[in-house]
Amino acid sequence: MGWLGFFRRRRLLRQPIPIHWYPWIDAYRPDVLALPSHLREEVLRRAFVMVAEKHWEGCGGMQVTEEHQVAIALQAGRVAACFPDEYFPEVLSILVYADAYVARTQQPIGGGLYIQQETPRSGEAWYRGPVIIAWNELASELRRSWPPRNVVIHEFAHLLDMRQGGQADGMPGLPSRELQSRWAETMPASWRELQHKCESGEPDVLDCYAATSLAEFFAVASELYFESPHTLRDTWPIVFENLNAFYRAHPSSLP
Repeated sequence: MGWLGFFRRRRLLRQPIPIHWYPWIDAYRPDVLALPSHLREEVLRRAFVMVAEKHWEGCGGMQVTEEHQVAIALQAGRVAACFPDEYFPEVLSILVYADAYVARTQQPIGGGLYIQQETPRSGEAWYRGPVIIAWNELASELRRSWPPRNVVIHEFAHLLDMRQGGQADGMPGLPSRELQSRWAETMPASWRELQHKCESGEPDVLDCYAATSLAEFFAVASELYFESPHTLRDTWPIVFENLNAFYRAHPSSLP
């Protein structure tokens, strides 16, 4: 960030959160209002800066309003709140579709050949590129209590993961060697356990999409960590412990 951006952000951080935001906070991230005051302030400041600094664009005819921006930024702010000065600088644009959209991908089939596929998606995150969110998917997730899903948390978890080399691999930058060692031993083991459950048809609080790769295991588990931490702690205690050491968003002993 240059000097101009630095001073602009300082001015932003001195401004109060707009009063008209509070009904949206209550609608889209009500848990923030129950957080300890210092943590609540961090979430709201992250959201405030992201609304002001990111380029927001509607796609496929979507008209992005301030309410949409605040709702999305609150989810990202919850993820970022306990990381010092974290505003996801690599994200310049947030693209918003009204509904799930179709992404065209190429799948290698050998011999230098590829097959083109069209896949419906509710979100994407690109390393040093845009974040893409389907609004109606997010709104539906926020209205229901189960299963606990949050596409914004999922995609911003991928972004944190990508900072280690540009690829999401389920091993984000961790704050200590002790956590790195424990993570490297226990997260792949938990992922394999989920794979076995999915193969045998055993239901679990983690969606089987999490079994497709370690990167998706981390992102899906991050959704549950923020949306239903008690559930994650009670069903996957080591995963909760690892994520809590990384995000530091919940007390080590939940009530």
